[in-house]
Formats: sequence, C-alpha cells, structure tokens
Amino acid sequence: MLSSNLVLLILLACSLLGHLLPSITSGKEKAGPISPSPPLCPPCKAHSEVLKDKMILPPWMRSKQGAPTFLEVAQSLGSGVTDKVSHHHYEVIYERYLGPYRNAGEPFNFLEIGIGCGTPTGVGRGYQLYTAYAPMMRYSGIELHQSCTKRIRGSQGYHLNESEKSYLLSHVQWGDQSSLDVMKNAVRRFGVYDFIVDDGSHYSIHQIASFEYLFLHGLRPGGAYIIEDLHTSFLGMFKVSDSDQRNGQTMVEYIRSLILDLHYPGKVGKYFNVVPHVHHAEIMKWIRTVDCDRRVCALTKRLQPVGD
Repeated sequence: MLSSNLVLLILLACSLLGHLLPSITSGKEKAGPISPSPPLCPPCKAHSEVLKDKMILPPWMRSKQGAPTFLEVAQSLGSGVTDKVSHHHYEVIYERYLGPYRNAGEPFNFLEIGIGCGTPTGVGRGYQLYTAYAPMMRYSGIELHQSCTKRIRGSQGYHLNESEKSYLLSHVQWGDQSSLDVMKNAVRRFGVYDFIVDDGSHYSIHQIASFEYLFLHGLRPGGAYIIEDLHTSFLGMFKVSDSDQRNGQTMVEYIRSLILDLHYPGKVGKYFNVVPHVHHAEIMKWIRTVDCDRRVCALTKRLQPVGD
C-alpha cells in the first residue's frame, strides 16, 4: 500500500499539472483560458440576469417554438409593472407549471385570487400578464371589494383598454376569498379550474380556507395550485403570532405538515420517529407534489385519490 506521504505528493503533482496545462503551447500559439461553466444555481440577486441568457436555461424553461418565456412576457409589459419577476422571481415556478398549459395550446380555466385592487402598479396587472403569456386561458378572479369596479373604470385601470376592462368586470367573483359561498359561486360561474393562483389577502387564515375548499372542490384532477408571498407567514402585520407558528396556524406551517405527510409512513414503533404535526387526511388523498421556491409554493393534484 502507498504511504500517506506518497499519496499526498501524487495529489500535489496532479494539482500542479492542472495549473500548467493551459499554458502548454501548441506550435507557436498558446491555448486560451478555459471558460467557466455557468452556475447551476445562481444567487437570488443575480437570478434575473442569468435568466436573460436562454442558453443556460434548463430545458424545461426554454420556450417552445420560439414562444417567449414568462420572464420575457413580464418584462415586455414594462418596468415595475409586476413584482412577480422583478422582486420575487416567481418566473421559474410559473414556467415549470403554467408553461405546459401554454405550450399545449388548448383552452384551460385559470383563477387568480386577488386582482390587484389598491396595489401601486394598478388593478388587473396579473390578468394582463397571465393572458399575454397564455392567451388560451379562460381567466377569472376573486376580489374582496366590489368597489374595485370604480378603480377598474378609473385611474387604477388606466393601462387597460375598454375590452380588457369589460372582460375583467364580467369575470370577477366579488367577496372574501375565505368565504365558502364566494368560492362556490366562483366555481359555479366559471367552472372547475385547471390552474389556481392565490395572490390575495396573504393572511394565513384566508389562504388555508381557500386552499382547503378549492384544492378539493374547485381544482381539476391533474391541476396546479400556486400560493405566492409566503413570507407573510412570518410578518406581524398579517396577524401572525408565535403561537400561530407553534400551532401550525400559518400557511407555511400548513404546507410543512403536507410535506411531512407525503413522507410519513403512517406507522409507529421503535423504528419510526413521529414529528408532531397536524394531519390533513382528505387533502393528502389528492396531493401529488409540493414544490417550493423562494416565497412561493406550487401544489399539484393527483388524477385519482389514493386510499387511506
């Protein structure tokens, strides 16, 4: 066997040889420097810059037949129009889950909870973005205040043309997103959804109520449900307390419990350590995947429920 000193000398020699190889000449011309590979997982701050270069996008994020990516569509609407790509960088998760619906080229039902009333960028920005990216979608929304109709027609809807205003006004279910009647009416009016986005109040109690009803009764099997801005589960301004965190009363803790249930074998005994958490038996029959990026999660629904 080689001594440890000899092994160390061999490794040192290999390292030195690696540094010398680029400078070895071929005829009279020296070899150029070796270009580093692009980062596989760039830091969040550099994320948007990296995504501008399509060549280093993962295959599933490259646009189909020259179609623009979610990031490109969002940027084409103008600077500061949406924080989905400028601040939060949700373009990755949208390309992953909304992209296949766009690429299929078939109509599908889409629900946005929270259409942007009272936001600095103006009402209906999500509607513009989503329909520009996936024109085949049948968009509808849920919004709390019906007084928002004045904002759509007024200064907050300055960026919408008359056709867009008319469509938006006729495809919104007004009311509290956590109200069972409101959610039932939305499904009754616009049909079962293929894709749901919760960008509403950001209060965990509302997010959980919406998810528990709509995922089971308003989302088509095989569909996707995205919940944005999950950092609000830690912000006091959204009535989050320490006890909420401990007792699983925030949306982040709720999703954590779903992830635990996905892996929990359902057994107890000396070989199983049970992590205390709330079980959501009915929801878990339908959960296919839970995929989280920074401040956002996408949950997909099974085609058929699994047994108990």
